Amino acid sequence: MSLKPIPEPKHLAGSLGMVLALLIVATPSLAAEAPFGPVAVVVTAKACEPNELKVPAGLVTFQITNRSSRALEWEILKGVMVIDERENIAPGFRQKMTTRLEPGEYEITCGLLDNPRGRLIVVNAAGTTAANVQKPSATELIGPVAEYRVWLAGELSALDAAARSFGVAVSAGDVAAAKARWREVRAGVLRVAPIEPLIAAEAKAVDVDLTALGAAIFDRNTIEGLAQPATTLITDVEAFRRAARALTPTPERLIAGAISVAKTLADRLGEAAPQRPLDLAEAEARLRGAIRVVELFGPLTERADSAAAAELRAAAAGLREALAKAGRAAGVETRPAGDDDRRVVAAAADSFARSSARLPAILGL
Repeated sequence: MSLKPIPEPKHLAGSLGMVLALLIVATPSLAAEAPFGPVAVVVTAKACEPNELKVPAGLVTFQITNRSSRALEWEILKGVMVIDERENIAPGFRQKMTTRLEPGEYEITCGLLDNPRGRLIVVNAAGTTAANVQKPSATELIGPVAEYRVWLAGELSALDAAARSFGVAVSAGDVAAAKARWREVRAGVLRVAPIEPLIAAEAKAVDVDLTALGAAIFDRNTIEGLAQPATTLITDVEAFRRAARALTPTPERLIAGAISVAKTLADRLGEAAPQRPLDLAEAEARLRGAIRVVELFGPLTERADSAAAAELRAAAAGLREALAKAGRAAGVETRPAGDDDRRVVAAAADSFARSSARLPAILGL
């Protein structure tokens, strides 16, 4: 059975033509950017003809003709990612596909899965495959901030639960449990350190509570008389949680907070004779929060400057590795840390801070 195109009613075609014309006039951007092409590609039973295509970046129209004996789909691939595709092209038929392509090298499928793939080269205005530098728009920058707020909500819920569990341990007279829950509360507060300057009063109140409670349970190894201070901690953590949940930090403030955390810790860990040695558990919690912020902006950084994005990923991986070697792995102490450990973490934190400091310029902030 042969397939025939359905006749188009003349009055409908005329109406659609008028609507399309009005849309083009009303939307200059649509009229301004005409696609390149059509670029013809023929898919036979064994390969694509031609097997290598070269097109300019931007909108490109491809005209795919199926000269094989079976229906096929034609795909443009970047690694394992399908950039675009045209499905169900019947034998003997041709279809068009218009897509937007960034500079780079791609693969095209050519019929059967075991057929060799073709090559698609997309070049920029200079005639190379180097990616165009594309700084994110203000709308695109909303995405990482929204993702951070989702992550933050989970962290704050865990923090609130830890504070309440601390109160239960104090009421039960369980010193060991109280110490464990105190550490959880402390780590929970420190992981959101990048936003701490935005809720300074609430953060200060929790810090005062934890300092006093820590002195009692660790220095004096007692929880006597701590029922009321524990209740105060729960109240202050709740105020901290509400204030943090209400925040919508700008990308600038969020990134600046992460950079500040990493730089401050690198400086303190690297001090030859610190007044108060910085606990690596505290450093790890703060640094994990800073890494989280930077990684959320990773996709936008990749698009704007892939080399800088790779450097940032390497710096974050190096910092995680340094913390693990120093006996801090995912919030768990695996062995006591020494001065050499602190120096190694300090160097890794400094590298991460320096790489992160490039983010505002890369993202156009």
